[in-house]
Amino acid sequence: MTGKKAVAVILGVLILAASFFGTARLGKDQILPAFCQTEIKNGEKQMKKVALTFDDGPDPEYTQELLDGLKARDVRATFFVLGKQAKQYPKLTEQIAKEGHLIGCHGYEHVNLKSLSMEEACRQMTRTADLICGITGSRPMFMRPPYGKSHEGMEEKVQMIEVLWDIDTMDWSLRDPDRVVQETLAKVEDGSIILMHDEFQESVDGALQLIDALKKQNYQFVTVDELILE
Repeated sequence: MTGKKAVAVILGVLILAASFFGTARLGKDQILPAFCQTEIKNGEKQMKKVALTFDDGPDPEYTQELLDGLKARDVRATFFVLGKQAKQYPKLTEQIAKEGHLIGCHGYEHVNLKSLSMEEACRQMTRTADLICGITGSRPMFMRPPYGKSHEGMEEKVQMIEVLWDIDTMDWSLRDPDRVVQETLAKVEDGSIILMHDEFQESVDGALQLIDALKKQNYQFVTVDELILE
């Protein structure tokens, strides 16, 4: 039952009760304000959720700046890292996990997995998962193939859940934070998974501006597992 329907039903019950029990003396001017306040409180508890995701890192310069911005805003995000980047920057990879963000696999290299054999495509993911587990102590449950393309049945073979997106900010191409924010705000809705990157200054600026804008619209930032497994 939706919040509005629940309010209408309960309001009707109380009005009937008030008319049946003459001593109740609940006037309409008393009931409506009370239920309006209840509906507002319920609305605050049921905030809209969105998952902000970053591909291709970690980057030695821009990922650190992004992490600092996320921490200052008390926001957790999801990072789909490349194995070769995680291997080169293990401390940064570890920091991502320690600060409460979710780490997923983006393959060892940024290559279209469909151009590879199933065996090699799976190796791209499992090699990355092994690296991440060795650095953070936790094996990733989620993967995002580069370009969103993978072999059918690959999830079962690598034992990871594939996560794509419904909003591609095109931050890597636009390189314009204001435009990224404007176009994303026009598309976002409750449950959106937003694709961004952490390897450009404009992407970091756009992500932090977007967070500030979405918070004003009562959005709560969660990691993808909180959307998919809830």
